Amino acid sequence: MAKILVIIDPDATEQTALLRCTEMAPAANLEIHVVRFIEQPKHLPKDDTTMATVLEKAREELDPLVANL
Repeated sequence: MAKILVIIDPDATEQTALLRCTEMAPAANLEIHVVRFIEQPKHLPKDDTTMATVLEKAREELDPLVANL
């Protein structure tokens, strides 16, 4: 099984790369891996609680995009 890496753009209204991969995956026998990079906003304190909040928000945004993979 071939693997393909898809990077999610959190600012995009459509995830074109992810959509194309999900369309190609069954016929091409692809295993899709999804990555979403995050950056802790500079104006927030650099502590574990703040980072946990940032990560949770990112997961909430990502989960619906990958629910059907």
